Amino acid sequence: MVSSTRVLAETCGDMLADVDKLVAEVATSSPGHRALDEALRLAGGVDMEISLTPSITVFLGLARDLRPSVETDHEWDMRATALGWARSALDLGVLDLPGLLKLSTSAHVLVMRRLLAAIPNDHVVSLLGPLGAWHDGFFSEAHGRASEALRTTPPVHGRQRTGDQHRNWLLHIITSPGSELDADEADQIPARTYAVVIRAGAQVIREMLDGEERPDSWWTVWRPTAEQLVVVGDLDREPGDWITTTMLALRPDSSAHGVIAADSGCRVELPRILSALRSKVADYRTAPLRPGEVLSANRLEVLDSIVTTPAASDRFVGMLARISDSGELMHSVHTLLSCDLNLSRASELLAVHRSTLVYRLDRVVRMTGVDPRTTEGAALWWIALGIGRRSG
Repeated sequence: MVSSTRVLAETCGDMLADVDKLVAEVATSSPGHRALDEALRLAGGVDMEISLTPSITVFLGLARDLRPSVETDHEWDMRATALGWARSALDLGVLDLPGLLKLSTSAHVLVMRRLLAAIPNDHVVSLLGPLGAWHDGFFSEAHGRASEALRTTPPVHGRQRTGDQHRNWLLHIITSPGSELDADEADQIPARTYAVVIRAGAQVIREMLDGEERPDSWWTVWRPTAEQLVVVGDLDREPGDWITTTMLALRPDSSAHGVIAADSGCRVELPRILSALRSKVADYRTAPLRPGEVLSANRLEVLDSIVTTPAASDRFVGMLARISDSGELMHSVHTLLSCDLNLSRASELLAVHRSTLVYRLDRVVRMTGVDPRTTEGAALWWIALGIGRRSG
């Protein structure tokens, strides 16, 4: 009778002989791996299968002999290849260390399932115990060493706060097509959230990511691509002027090309909000950024509907045209809106006397017939200025 250890060795050998097919299956069957592969392509990184092939090869080689760690030069070379790819992925900012280790675990769980399915039924029971014990030892050894090696690489995390890596993994999952958070993971996200998405050069984004100035309300920061930074905050900890707080903390300048912000209100809306923000920010015009110029995505749908309605759009374009020759009037209206119609606050920001601001606003009313100091007028001017920003 053939021994179970021999059957295990032969089964692993057969899988190693067709490892490319197995790697392709893992890369395509896991939503997390598909999302990472896409993010790497967008960031100009190395194809994910470059990492999976040596990693799975080492895994099956150790499983064949029930060894917990690498021993041969060939195995060490393959392990080095996988770690080199992992460092590259982390440095590009498309994934964090806990997320990387979680993906590695899910990949090898899939391989273990394939292995158990390939072992003849009359040997499965006798191999479950030895394989299970080996599996625990493998991850304790392999992930312990890999985690230490990656954590000690300076460019990987910069000055990210404790907990960012795990939270970024959650954001990575909820924005990946076809991925879902389980109940325990969803409960880790603030009940009420806001989000800011920034587009800038890779170096500018890295500087923002590594910045030491972080408002307490920031739940996490996340770099989905080399040229995007996402800030997700806890709305219950910053119920007031969270946009201004965020923008002042980031200290953006003309190097930042676009910012879109949203008060998503509740946790379940966050995936949709982040998806909408990331698509909007790709087209947002290049301009120096000020807190009052940030668009709020929970009202972007209103702008979209108005822009596509000719009669409504013409009205707002007409309002802008009547004061377009006076940058002073336009800026005064914009500042008033950003200060929630507080005349004293607006005059301070404009560095003019309150009566001067009142005079300017009276001119706006005479020229356009819409008073930005009223609730209805403020809403109309907010839409008009939003259309103006979007049209460049």
